Amino acid sequence: MESVFSDSKKRDKHLLEADFLDVEKFKQATFTMSQYEAKEQKGDKIFGVVKGVLSLHGVDKEVELQSELNAGERPTLSLSGKINIKDFGMQGSSMNSDIVEIKIQTTWDKV
Repeated sequence: MESVFSDSKKRDKHLLEADFLDVEKFKQATFTMSQYEAKEQKGDKIFGVVKGVLSLHGVDKEVELQSELNAGERPTLSLSGKINIKDFGMQGSSMNSDIVEIKIQTTWDKV
């Protein structure tokens, strides 16, 4: 959870605190995929929808994320979507939106 990035060091520090991610209590988040549906292919890229369970802040919730698989020289999988932090029991701040965007990216070396 400590790898959170919002393009603001001050905000990133605050997101780790008890009213948001509470990394002292919840050290990690997980996403377990249950379903994948390919939608379109353009060259080495495959676009689709991934469904699964996001475990965040002690709460498990089904979410749907957009996916982009790039099967090029260094394969990457990017997932993105939006969640409501209130669905995961986070207090948040009246100065920020309850809707946040999640971006996950993995990169593999070919063997």
